[in-house]
Amino acid sequence: MDIAKLRNILLRPCVNILPVKQKVQDYKNVLKSWNSYCKGNWDSTDPVLNSIFSFRRNGPDHVLLYSSSLIPNKMLVLGKVDGEFIHISLPKDADMNKNFVAVYV
Repeated sequence: MDIAKLRNILLRPCVNILPVKQKVQDYKNVLKSWNSYCKGNWDSTDPVLNSIFSFRRNGPDHVLLYSSSLIPNKMLVLGKVDGEFIHISLPKDADMNKNFVAVYV
């Protein structure tokens, strides 16, 4: 994984912020859902989540930041660079009471 490219994507302006209904208490649940999606075992009817996962799989190099209101001090970084995927949990500066995915390309 080219971490420099990932960092450069994060330094660009955010292109979209999507509110999401789902709250998780552990970001591992997001990764389990992602793995299910990749294996074709995804059964969600939520159009926002389906769109996010479709973009994650088929889109250009990007970073998705997911923030869950149930995890006050961390966010999940989902990166894709040159066809490789990376998942990192990073500290959050502020306690946000919202669930959202921020998109960087």
